[in-house]
Amino acid sequence: MNSSVSSLNHKPSLFKQIQAEIGALKKGKVEKLTLIFIDGLGTTPLNINAKKEVYETVFPPSTVPFFYSFFSQLLPGEHAFLEWFACIDGEITIPITWTDVYGKAVEPHIEHLPASLMTRLEEAGISTAYLSPFIDSAFSAWASEGSEKRKMSSLEDIFPLPKADFTFIYWPNVDTLKHEGKDKELQEELLGISGTLKRIQKEKGKDERILVLSTTAK
Repeated sequence: MNSSVSSLNHKPSLFKQIQAEIGALKKGKVEKLTLIFIDGLGTTPLNINAKKEVYETVFPPSTVPFFYSFFSQLLPGEHAFLEWFACIDGEITIPITWTDVYGKAVEPHIEHLPASLMTRLEEAGISTAYLSPFIDSAFSAWASEGSEKRKMSSLEDIFPLPKADFTFIYWPNVDTLKHEGKDKELQEELLGISGTLKRIQKEKGKDERILVLSTTAK
């Protein structure tokens, strides 16, 4: 999976933009901030009224280094998770799920990482919520420590919207359907996502910000 945001130098930095959004939240310039990460969406259009922007992201621009950089606020060369697969203790490991290639759980090696972004926000007095289908993974346990947690099995599980100041939502189905070549199911999924985002826009407060981030499948 490659990030849809460009790694070209002339593009604005996604991480600087997110830091600016969080800074506005800390200063009380916005009441709430919600980040919705839709894996695999890329530049696929949605039927919503929203501004689109292309950003520079981390290098390598793929899911694993992006997520570890997002939550640790470290560069990939500092956290050292660079690809979907990694050789750790002589075993081929998927470091976003901490399983081997057969799906068997392996010991996570994240002791070198700092407290996650969510944990640091909680310590600063900003309440956080973490929504994901993979809430039980070792990665999510580290990333969401201190947060309100909600396991998702469908988009309906986003509602009611969390009351937290900062909410992170991860939804992987678009990426999965694109990889599996299920075009009909993909179109139905995109309609569902558009409807969900419209509902979130309708329910959000005047001083609340919503950012939808996306990646694109190979």
